[in-house]
Amino acid sequence: MKILMVSLDKGLLGRGQLGDVVARHRAYGEQPGVERLDIVVLSGRGCAPFALSPNVQTHPTNSISPWLYLTDGIRLADGLFARHNYDLVVTQDPFLTGLIGAHMKRRHASKLLVHFHGDFFDNPHWMADAVMNRFLLPFAKSVVRQADGLRAVSQGIADKLVRFGIPRNRIRVIPTPVDASKFSAVAPEAVAQFRREHGIPDGAKVLLSVGRNDPAKDYPTLFAAIAAVCRRYEGVVHLAQLGAGLPAEDIAAKIASPSARLTVSARARLPQDQLIAAYHAANVFVSSSRHESFGKVLIEANAAGVPLVATDTTGSKEIVRPGVNGYLAPIGDPEALAEKIVHLLENPDLARAMGERGQALVAERFDGATSLRAVTQFWRELTAPTP
Repeated sequence: MKILMVSLDKGLLGRGQLGDVVARHRAYGEQPGVERLDIVVLSGRGCAPFALSPNVQTHPTNSISPWLYLTDGIRLADGLFARHNYDLVVTQDPFLTGLIGAHMKRRHASKLLVHFHGDFFDNPHWMADAVMNRFLLPFAKSVVRQADGLRAVSQGIADKLVRFGIPRNRIRVIPTPVDASKFSAVAPEAVAQFRREHGIPDGAKVLLSVGRNDPAKDYPTLFAAIAAVCRRYEGVVHLAQLGAGLPAEDIAAKIASPSARLTVSARARLPQDQLIAAYHAANVFVSSSRHESFGKVLIEANAAGVPLVATDTTGSKEIVRPGVNGYLAPIGDPEALAEKIVHLLENPDLARAMGERGQALVAERFDGATSLRAVTQFWRELTAPTP
């Protein structure tokens, strides 16, 4: 199979990645039957093609403006098609990348697989994130109708697609592959180094947040929850935010907690080994998202033995079993988040037991190798000759 993928993830260009995106896509190229995998990355200027492996290559659009992503992506994809005549186009979402994929399907008669990594349909929280979303949604619905296959990362998203009118046999529920074994253990020195580099005081309880800077992550609710934690919890708390690129001093100012009770650190990106150390340094992992289709970071945190406190998004509800491996709180409710966080901080034995149960659940329900094989098996099904 020759696969063309269209993505917005700049981490695929080999720089600034948070997590395992490069390793995961390299592994796709290693699966049986995958002859080559080319990835068009919608990017700004100054990016270079990047070879993930001998048969996996990324190609940046180097657009002078995001407004040109669509036309630049189509032009680049057309050029690649002229050389390789792909069997299947895979898009990250049904929006910009999906429009490019639909264009390739029409022009080159390829099969089209659209991934749903977000919770877009029938979701007022997503609609409220940006005025542009109301404009984009009709295009997304058109792309979905044209797709030969749809991959949902959670059952909740698949059910929404069925309610929209997509036949269930065109949908596969395949979680994002996570190699849980990579997160299950780490050297104590790596954790100690993370604490030193992030200025975490001795004895401080660490609350960890991992996510990009996006309205969907609802950081105002997170910061309000941390402020409530500081009012309720008598010990010292450290918030480590990774991925959003927000200055630590700005976060601390928004939380507005007495400095003696709270310290804050923030990083825009971390290599995976340091991210794993961050999970193991954490006492509680916190997600304040307004909407999520899955929640890969929740899987990673649980794999590291960290209990979860998350808002009850479509994705979180499939991962968090309340009272077993963490707790859920209503979306947009910082006081409810704080209540669950404080309960875990004040009951470390309970928190430890929840983390251990989380490790077992992740290993049982979200095996990364199984998801990886399922993705490429879906590719084979879509590209198989029609009888």
